[in-house]
Amino acid sequence: MKQKHLARLAAFLVGATGAAAFGDHHGGGPIVGPQENCSNYPWWCWGQCAELNACRSGNTPIGGSNCAIEEANLRSCETSQPPYVPPVIVVPPPACPPGQHLTEGGQCQADHECGDDEIGGGSEECEPCGEGEVPNEEKTACVAVVECDWGEHPFEPGRCRCDDKSLDALAKQTMGNIPDEPWERGGWFQCIGLSPGVSSKTYSTEHETERCNFEHPVNDGIGKAAGTHTHPIFVWDRDEGLTCNGKIIESKGDVLRENSKGLGHSYTDILHAEAWGLPSYLSDSSRQLLVYRENAEGEWEEVPVP
Repeated sequence: MKQKHLARLAAFLVGATGAAAFGDHHGGGPIVGPQENCSNYPWWCWGQCAELNACRSGNTPIGGSNCAIEEANLRSCETSQPPYVPPVIVVPPPACPPGQHLTEGGQCQADHECGDDEIGGGSEECEPCGEGEVPNEEKTACVAVVECDWGEHPFEPGRCRCDDKSLDALAKQTMGNIPDEPWERGGWFQCIGLSPGVSSKTYSTEHETERCNFEHPVNDGIGKAAGTHTHPIFVWDRDEGLTCNGKIIESKGDVLRENSKGLGHSYTDILHAEAWGLPSYLSDSSRQLLVYRENAEGEWEEVPVP
């Protein structure tokens, strides 16, 4: 009995080995056909195409050794209709009427109406600004209140106005009481919408220093800036013996000559103003306040400060 059993087992193994060698793909084997390009078939048949290619490669067959079942399945799918795919419907949120907004719970609610000292509004809760603060124009933030010598910005609460009128007012404020003195004062000032920045230096013609070496301001498009300076006023007796541009004050004629040179912007003043692109304020030797700047037509001119 034992010998018969072993003989039957040996015969089974020989049969199985022979079958695999001749193309039976149930246990894997050689390629029995070319690979299909699945992109040539409808998208809903790509699964059947992959099964056929797997069978022809000797992997995961579901039919016989010639892959007839896989091929029949692909041909049948190729002539079939695509499967039904239900459309995706996007339901927009309900729209609220004017003057109302949608809450997180999906309900329409009246817009918040905030007071003059509060930020928020609409769908945002109202929040009061603290002491010394006011809402900005968009009512999105609180900004500090600023005391402005030349008035508040017409469109932006909490900011000072910053234009030619602002600079004129600041020039009159800072240069309106320059005394009669035998030297020049030079500097600059600017407003940036919050507060003026004033910088000045004094230099004396007694030491033959004609110009003050200071960094000129840059008009960055946010604020307004300008250069400022004075011309000296010489008085006889008091200023006898002083030196101005290398010349000694020795007579009343020298006083008249030097004072007459200071009536208006000098050639050098004009060159610097145009090169920097900044207005130049001058308190001349008669203590008239002048400004040299571009007019509405884009031309530079010297005019009295109104």
